[in-house]
Amino acid sequence: MKVLIFALVIVLTPKQSFSASIDWQTIGEDLELGQADISEGILRSGRITMLRTSLLRFRPEVIIARNYDKQVSNVKQLAVLSKASIVINANFFDEQKNPLGLVIHRGQKLNPIHAGGRTLTGIFKVERNSIGIVHRDSFLPDRVVEAVQAGPRLIVDNEPVAKLNKTSSRRSGICIDRENRLLLFIFTGSFLGITHEELQALLLDDSV
Repeated sequence: MKVLIFALVIVLTPKQSFSASIDWQTIGEDLELGQADISEGILRSGRITMLRTSLLRFRPEVIIARNYDKQVSNVKQLAVLSKASIVINANFFDEQKNPLGLVIHRGQKLNPIHAGGRTLTGIFKVERNSIGIVHRDSFLPDRVVEAVQAGPRLIVDNEPVAKLNKTSSRRSGICIDRENRLLLFIFTGSFLGITHEELQALLLDDSV
């Protein structure tokens, strides 16, 4: 069983036409790579990259830098130390480098839920036989083995979440598709980045 790790070195607008069909290819057992290039001029070009797995051969797990005798670290370093197949950023951090929001690792709560604001609205949870993304107000810790709080949530019940901020940025996250497969994604390359609404359009494309 390989380990899919969410590293705590930290994380699932105006142009609805910002969309592209994802081209998928198998790159390993129970692992697919999907990519699409998007161009709307020099400042509005980039690439969406996704990894998709049904978790038959992978196990999501939170990893924390201090477990490797480090106060802070980065994704690349933690990937090497943990020997994980895939690593993605998770939480935001405060000025003291402490994670903001819920952290559960191997059934132990290491950090409480952050209840304020409109950003950290989602919690990715791993139970023994299932995964899920829930609103922080609906989270129940029973049977949860791993969990991290991040956000904002972009899609609920196959519908885009409204009234998100309209700022552009390079973004990464996770989602769960209609077949209950886990997807990890990152958008890179654009000078202006991507808005939440544009990312929603990409994630709701039929090819995802």
